[in-house]
Amino acid sequence: MYTNGLSAKTGKESAVSNFLDTLSFRELSGQFLFTQNPARLFRMADTIDPIDRFEPTSGKHLHAQSAPETEEPEDLPAVSIVLAAYNGQQYIREQLMSIVCQMDHQDELIISLDPSNDNTQQIIQNIQSANVDLNILLVHGPGQGLIANFENGLGYAHNPVIVLSDQDDRWKGDKLDVIRHEFAKKPKLMALVHDARICSEDMKTLEPSFMKAHGSKNGLFQNLVRNSFIGCCMAVAKPVIDACLPFPRPIPMHDQLLGLQALRMGEVEFIDEVLVDYRRHDHNASQLHPSSLGDQIRWRMQIVRALSKRKPHARAH
Repeated sequence: MYTNGLSAKTGKESAVSNFLDTLSFRELSGQFLFTQNPARLFRMADTIDPIDRFEPTSGKHLHAQSAPETEEPEDLPAVSIVLAAYNGQQYIREQLMSIVCQMDHQDELIISLDPSNDNTQQIIQNIQSANVDLNILLVHGPGQGLIANFENGLGYAHNPVIVLSDQDDRWKGDKLDVIRHEFAKKPKLMALVHDARICSEDMKTLEPSFMKAHGSKNGLFQNLVRNSFIGCCMAVAKPVIDACLPFPRPIPMHDQLLGLQALRMGEVEFIDEVLVDYRRHDHNASQLHPSSLGDQIRWRMQIVRALSKRKPHARAH
């Protein structure tokens, strides 16, 4: 059922991590960002990360061995769900209902709401009132865009595992259960990335697998070159959040920063289970269309600079 996508730090992978620890930003920029042949970056990434290449036809990772069966973990970690909201009245109720039905008493749902001019706040408060036994916290967002809104919400998260959520998707019923068990079985796991079904506004399937459509891959260098971290499909260990907050500025997206920092701190796993319906519509905060070469170079500069300011920290046990 699960795909073993744990990122194993090979000699080459460790070398990339050491670059980030020891090289200056200028040296990193010359190494990763200003190659005269951008396609060479992708060939280099394939050379470094062959173990994590995603197989489009089978939904499995090439060269990945099945994880050995383990006993059911006795203690499952509590989860903090962080949702960034803004003018979300059209879809947010459906998303919140798909979340609260999976929450346990030790979990928390933090909703950071940027100043909005629709009924989003009232919808959230109605769900709070209907679920008084659950820990649902509504906080005021800074009104400075998506990254700052997530940063604000993440600052309120206390549990060992943090799950990111968009306001307009819909979770599968076993999403939190899968996440809890994966983190309970793997103490060194720093981030889990699962698959998603890409849907239209009315929830018709556009792509059955985001990972296959996007060519998602694990690995530090690969995700410096071409990002496979998408926030709505991510769960992250609390030490990664602590290492990244406050977010350095500028960064292209918070989810890429979190994913890359997780790779530097421990293990990251990509699994092929579809655990969210990823809704695409005219008002999505993130876009799936290709970016210009100029934007790609600028964003690589930003993420390398950001990582150079964040040193790895060992996870406490």
